[in-house]
Parts: sequence; structure tokens; C-alpha cells
Amino acid sequence: MAGRVCVFNCFNESVNQISVGGYAGGAIPAWGGSGAAMYQAQSIALPRIKHGDARTGPQFAVGDNPCQVAWDSWLVTVNVTVPSPGSVSLDDDLLLYVFVNQSVLVSTRGMVLGTFSNASGRNLA
Repeated sequence: MAGRVCVFNCFNESVNQISVGGYAGGAIPAWGGSGAAMYQAQSIALPRIKHGDARTGPQFAVGDNPCQVAWDSWLVTVNVTVPSPGSVSLDDDLLLYVFVNQSVLVSTRGMVLGTFSNASGRNLA
């Protein structure tokens, strides 16, 4: 069974919608506000697939994945490149940390697989 990409919201506002390949993936809560949860990033898990042309929903394929992230005050787009199965197994989960200006894709083994500049950053406030 293919792994997932756990997308973490690294901003103090909820993500109203994340889309992958033009498909809506859902909302992601803001980080916690106090105690042990303060600054703890929240996430949503989206499936991985091998080929982008087989995409039927918000799925991360091997190769380029156009994403859009909408917070109340920011709207950003980023192209997340998932490495080929020779670099990381399709069965492995990946972690995507989304900041306002950059996104970072990491394996569950602690390897940084890619850093991506978030384009078209637009302050909506």
C-alpha cells in the first residue's frame, strides 16, 4: 500500500484549504496556543500515488505536484517534487512542512528530500 504525505501547517493561522494537483485536500488547524501544544504544527495526511496522470483526488505523485495553500491572510503556491521510488519507497510516508515563504519535504528517516520556495505569496490581510 502506498504511503501518505503528512502536510504540516507551520503558521499560526488555520489553513482554510490545501489543494494538490487542482484537487481540494482539506483544512489544517493552526498550531496550539498554550501549554505543551504551543507552536505544535497540526497536519493532514494525503495519499501518495506513482503517476500524476492517475490522480483522482488530492494525491502526491512521484515528480512535480502543484499545490496551493490558503490561510486567512496568505495565499501561496508551491510545486512539491516527490523523488522517484529509487530514492524513497512509494510505501514510505513523507512529511511536508509548509511555511509562508518555503516548504520542506522530509522522509520519516530524517532526510531532507527537497526545499521549495512558495511562489505567488500574497498577503490577503
